[in-house]
Order: sequence, then C-alpha cells, then structure tokens
Amino acid sequence: MADQCSISILGRNEIDCQGLSHILSEGGLAIDHCLPDSPALALAGWTDEPTHIIIVDNALASAALERCAMLRLAMRRVRIVLMSDDCDLATIRDAFANGVDGILARHISAKPLISAIKLVALGEKVIPSQFVKMLIADGGLPSQNEWAAHSSLAHLSSREVEILGCLVAGDANKTIALKLSVAEATVKAHIKAILRKLQLDNRTQAAIWAISRGTVGMAQDHRPQPTASLAGQGAKISDHNNISEERSWRS
Repeated sequence: MADQCSISILGRNEIDCQGLSHILSEGGLAIDHCLPDSPALALAGWTDEPTHIIIVDNALASAALERCAMLRLAMRRVRIVLMSDDCDLATIRDAFANGVDGILARHISAKPLISAIKLVALGEKVIPSQFVKMLIADGGLPSQNEWAAHSSLAHLSSREVEILGCLVAGDANKTIALKLSVAEATVKAHIKAILRKLQLDNRTQAAIWAISRGTVGMAQDHRPQPTASLAGQGAKISDHNNISEERSWRS
C-alpha cells in the first residue's frame, strides 16, 4: 500500500512545493499534484482513494485546518497530512477529530518525513514527538488512578479499556481480535459501545480521548509487540530529527 500511494502537495509557495516534491520523489513516492494552495483551488480530477495522500503545508495551523476540513468534505477516502510550524495539543485534537490522518512539524528531516508518509498510507496516525513528550511530561498526563477514575466515570468495562488501549496503539479490528483472542465482530461491538459511552464519533476521537487521560502507558502495556501507534510511532519517527546527517526537506 505505501509503495503504491500517490502524493498531492498544497504548499505555501512554488519553491516550497518543489522542494517537498523533490524530497518525496527521491524517497520513491509518486507525485500527482504539486501546487501552491489558493482559495480558487479546483479539485476536479483528483483521486478520492486511500492510496492518495494530500499534504497541506501552511504556516498557520488554523488556516491549514480550514483547508483540511474543506478537503475532507470534498473527498471522503483520501488521507490528509497537515504540516505546520504553528501547532499545539488543541490543534492536534481538532485536526484528528475533523479527519486529518497525520500531523508533521516542518522541521522534520527527509527520511523521517518519508517514513511518516508511508505510515499514513498504511492507515496509521502520526504526530510529532514533541507532543508525545508534552503528554508524558510531569503533570502532562493523569496518574493511573486518575485514568481509572476517568474510565469508571465513562462506565467502560475492563474489556473496553483494553480495546481503547489498542485504538491508541493504532490497531485494526482484526489485529485487536487476534491480540485479545475474540471475534472481530465482538471487537466492533465493543468499539461501538465505547463511542456511545464517550459520546464520540469515531475511533480516532476515542484514541485522542484516551491519550489526553493518561492511557499511553496503558496502551503499550496491552501490546505484546510494538506496533505503529498514534503516539508511540510518531515519537519514533520524529526522534530521527536529532540525527545530524539528516537534512531538512526545506534545504
């Protein structure tokens, strides 16, 4: 899937578009469209498939979110990646709640960028590592006792808590069923119950709800083997930014 994906870039200007296009092309990714974003942007002829990834690069997260929302309304199946310098935890929650599939900081270097895009193509959610560090910093996440209180108030069963941890880990229903030795239909039923109890619309919102209430460690405890995750894999990707020999895609 990742090797078969195609990329469209909505950039800040022509130079940034071409620079990003060059990096992704060198990484083996096919570029469908590469153009500066504008209010008059026409999407006629753009492919609406999960193999099509649209990268929205904007200096202001608010403007990028508006564009992402418009794209999601126009195309329901594409995967959308937001790139911005101006981003915070509230923006991340809003972005994922409105259909964004990945958020990347613009200072990310070439190889991690390509890896992140390929993860999004596989259906994973990706966020920059600095936000994971903010979540797990002292006082950034509730204690396990506080998490127990949150889950109790939401009337989540122990099995639903386990499945919620798997959602944080980015697991598909089939993977969750294998991990917990239950039928896939049972997993779907539990997820429906979780969304109903938390009054949320989709599994991404449920994962964000769980992360904000201290389940990052819990999700890892329930995984027998590491997998790409909303929080963990984003950390692995973005931590490569510290490798000195990597060059920023903007160079």
